[in-house]
Amino acid sequence: TCALPISMDRGTLIHSILHEIYSTIARGESGIEIPRLWAVKTNAGWRRRNDGGTDALPLAVFIPELEEQYVKYARTIAEDRMSQAVLGHSGVWQAEREKVMEQVLNFVRHDAKTCAAERRFPALFELSFGGDTAVELGDLRLKGIIDRIDLIFAESGELERSEEHTSELQSP
Repeated sequence: TCALPISMDRGTLIHSILHEIYSTIARGESGIEIPRLWAVKTNAGWRRRNDGGTDALPLAVFIPELEEQYVKYARTIAEDRMSQAVLGHSGVWQAEREKVMEQVLNFVRHDAKTCAAERRFPALFELSFGGDTAVELGDLRLKGIIDRIDLIFAESGELERSEEHTSELQSP
């Protein structure tokens, strides 16, 4: 029998690859020529700015015309990460690598095509909560990880809303 990769291990790998891709894009470390933008808290609330500051959050900027550059960058990061991992039997891992790559590239392609039109900027990645920051619902204390928080700004630069992307919640 050949060992199949555990889906949680595959998910953890995908999350780590996406975290690296999106956080390096947000920090301006991807090598893709894109404008740098930040979310800055002001007295009037959160605003999108083109200059950072002490407590500024770097935003991942996606420009549809640069989709192939984002995909090429994502492929490079994913190949590097996957070359360091073997999930399950090595023969099975070869087929799994293709599935992992396609999932990663689908996320990046989607954001490259849609973020700009939606004025949506991925901003926070793999944000943990629990312990002192656990969410309490009656006797239930929730802990977990928010995979990603996107910030959506009005054309004026004011924050309209956020979108959370979560794949796991746990209760002790």
